[in-house]
Amino acid sequence: NRLRARAFAQYRRDNFVEAEALYRESLGFSTWDVASVEGMARSTARLGRFPEAIAWAELAVERNPRSAATYRVLGDVWRQAGHDDQALRVYRRGLRRHPNDRWLRQRIRELSAR
Repeated sequence: NRLRARAFAQYRRDNFVEAEALYRESLGFSTWDVASVEGMARSTARLGRFPEAIAWAELAVERNPRSAATYRVLGDVWRQAGHDDQALRVYRRGLRRHPNDRWLRQRIRELSAR
C-alpha cells in the first residue's frame, strides 16, 4: 500500500499530522488494514490524543489478536499516556498469546524494573 508507506515515512520524519492524514486516507481504501490502524494509533498518540490512540490500538488488537505487534502498539500507547500499569497488563496479555515475542518480553522487563 503506497499510502501506508508514505504515512510511515512521514511518521519517521516526526510529521505526525501528515502521517495521520495518510493513514486515514489508506483506511478509506481498506478499513481492515491493521498496519494502518496501528499507524493511526501511533500517530494520534504522538499528537497527544490518547483516548483516540487507545481506541485505534484496541481496534488493531481486536482485528488481529494473532499479531504480537498489535499488543505492543496497544501497550506502547498506554505507556505514552502515562499508564504503565495498564501497559504492563497489555504486554503480559500479548505474551500469553505470543510467548516467544522478545519485544514484549523486553517491554515487560523495562516496566518491571521500575
